[in-house]
Amino acid sequence: MRWLRDFALLIVLAGLIGGGIIYMRRERDQEALVMQASAELLRLETEIKYRSATKTAEVNSRGWPVSVDPAWFENNPPMNRLVSPDRPWLEVAGVEEAGLLHPSVRVAVDPTLAAFWYNPYQGVVRARVPVMVSDERTLAVYNRINGTALASIFVRETPMPTPDLLPITPGGTDEATGAGAESTGHEVELAGSAPAAEGSGEASASAGAGAPSAAEKKDEPYGPPMVKGEPRKPRGKR
Repeated sequence: MRWLRDFALLIVLAGLIGGGIIYMRRERDQEALVMQASAELLRLETEIKYRSATKTAEVNSRGWPVSVDPAWFENNPPMNRLVSPDRPWLEVAGVEEAGLLHPSVRVAVDPTLAAFWYNPYQGVVRARVPVMVSDERTLAVYNRINGTALASIFVRETPMPTPDLLPITPGGTDEATGAGAESTGHEVELAGSAPAAEGSGEASASAGAGAPSAAEKKDEPYGPPMVKGEPRKPRGKR
């Protein structure tokens, strides 16, 4: 019966070795996604700063672009592949969030939260992270990608005072400074995407029968900004 014991031991060792290999591969893949997300965030930040410096986009009273146009990236916008693609690409903070340096919700807990968050009043952009094995791991990944040092992923940020900002209709002018309009919060969606029907995973009927599948949408260029609840036409284009 000794051979049965040896055989069982071999099976256990093989299982341990196989589990270790699978774990290392997952860690390697996760590390690659984290590094890619960090690089893509830097690309997004660099483009926003360039548009601000050259004034080649509509800017607010603080000199930052009021939104981010995916066309700036020639059909290759930065992607946060740590989170699922069935969500808005980028959320633009409204004037009510002007004093924040981080989104209130930093973890992509549901598909309504965008992959990136941009505050046009501070000129900062952040990448959201997925739910991970622990809050500590989630926090470590968020801080690493965004170059921050938050003490907790759930910490409630105290907004900085912004007495110079007034809510102005997009497209208008700040009467105090003569600068561009203060932007309302809105999201940038995938080109051709449609909001999911409430209570189901099906796309809205407004998308039409010829709408591309989710797999086809993943690598498509992103569409124009969509104001929450109201379609918004891109400026400067016909």
